[in-house]
Amino acid sequence: LPDHPETSCQPDTPGNDPCAGATGPIGENSCNGDDACVDSSGQIGDGSCIGEAACPDSSSTIGAGSCLGQEACQWADVSVGAGSCNGDAACVDSSGQIGDDSCNGFDACYETGGDVGDDSCNGFEACEGADGAVGAGSCLGQEACQWADVSVGAGSCIGYEACENFEGAVGAGSCIGDSACPGSSGSIGAGSCIGQEACSESSSDIGDCEFNFVYVDR
Repeated sequence: LPDHPETSCQPDTPGNDPCAGATGPIGENSCNGDDACVDSSGQIGDGSCIGEAACPDSSSTIGAGSCLGQEACQWADVSVGAGSCNGDAACVDSSGQIGDDSCNGFDACYETGGDVGDDSCNGFEACEGADGAVGAGSCLGQEACQWADVSVGAGSCIGYEACENFEGAVGAGSCIGDSACPGSSGSIGAGSCIGQEACSESSSDIGDCEFNFVYVDR
């Protein structure tokens, strides 16, 4: 088994070995907490995987300052960027690559199947169960892009419950504002549905609209 720094693999309960069975390199101040990093095999950066059962069985690279919280990154088998997956149960069983500073919040990116870009899916239950790819700077806010099974472009779906019921792809810079796009059932183009409750009850495709800053009722 690899050596690890003295500041790492510190249990909460005497006698517990947070790094039992771990085979990958472990950084400074990492894998602290009961059963954190048990049977992990990927590289774990500095200040990561801190909390009870954080990162057990993880098999890919985890960046610095990531996977902080109880069961964060549990069973994750994809790479996690720096400053990501911080919050209880964040990124549990995720199977898509996760960028830097993403998936921060309780249950954020829980069981996601698509890749997540940088600075995305930050908020309570953001991107939980999402299967589509998420671009950079997207899906920000409580429950944003939850259960999404389509792709989301960069800088989109920002706000409380943004894009909640969408069944079509969302272009770049769209669905921005409180309750944006909650009832959409078609694709949404670039720069569209911007404003409070924008596209609230839409039921058809919405094209590109550079100056769509107001509520849209389709």
